[in-house]
Amino acid sequence: MHIQFFYFFFYFDGCPSYEHALGNLNEAMRQQGVTNAVQMVCVTSVEDAHAKQFLGSPTIRTAGMDLERSSGQGMRGFFLGCRVYMESQQITGWPSVELIREALEAAQGKHHEMSRCRSSRAPAVEE
Repeated sequence: MHIQFFYFFFYFDGCPSYEHALGNLNEAMRQQGVTNAVQMVCVTSVEDAHAKQFLGSPTIRTAGMDLERSSGQGMRGFFLGCRVYMESQQITGWPSVELIREALEAAQGKHHEMSRCRSSRAPAVEE
């Protein structure tokens, strides 16, 4: 059985940082050898931000988790606006290639762990 992980890139039209973040995501995926497609998700309203649990633009999710694993609704809440990333004591409007690579590695590790768990069970019956 092959597990397909999805990568989501959330943004809003007019975000000044999303193109830089998307370029960093593409570079990190290239470096990690990840060939999965990225689902682009445009957030259009405050209501949409709440429904999609949007933490600001740009937001990247790998294997269902936010890029910054510690981020969550309790810290910032869901909103339609710009997001900032804190790395090496610097604030930027987009995640670095390294931060994205770390998230991709974590997602790949989670994938391998799930594969091992499935392989230790009785084989699944395919219809």
